[in-house]
Amino acid sequence: MALSLVFTTSSHWLSRVIRWATDSEVSHVAIGTEIFGEPVLIHSALDGETGRNGVQITPRERWLRDNVVVAEYDVLPDVSANMGSLIHLLCERYDKMGLVGYLVVIVAKYLGKKVMNPFSHPTRYVCSRYALKLDPEARAIPEWVGLDPEKTTPHDLLLLCRTGASFSKVTDAK
Repeated sequence: MALSLVFTTSSHWLSRVIRWATDSEVSHVAIGTEIFGEPVLIHSALDGETGRNGVQITPRERWLRDNVVVAEYDVLPDVSANMGSLIHLLCERYDKMGLVGYLVVIVAKYLGKKVMNPFSHPTRYVCSRYALKLDPEARAIPEWVGLDPEKTTPHDLLLLCRTGASFSKVTDAK
């Protein structure tokens, strides 16, 4: 099963805030694959434009009506065995408060402090935390060793894709 990490952005105000806070050109990461020949994105999204939120499977074409792909990287190690646990999380809610907690983590980082995300919820997901479920123990993707899912942003994952041997560029604006 071919899998990729798809990094997107949009003109929505929340996307702009995420890009500003993370100093990044991306605001979202999704897992790209095909189901019965249909390109889809499996992700946790808080989509203010459509009202959909939480862990979902979205036809890629539908997502790209309101979002733009900035970069996409194939995941080279075989992590397909973890897809069952990702599918099991379908319909889990988006971690809205956890997203707010990322701002606390980012501000603390700029101040030279390390803090945990004070608002993350154990059974709700932001996009990057969900994407890390592809290899939650970092057994197949060594670039993920030591990543804290409560602090990892789409920008962090994009930087790892750009430099890591576990990923192959499909497209990238840089």
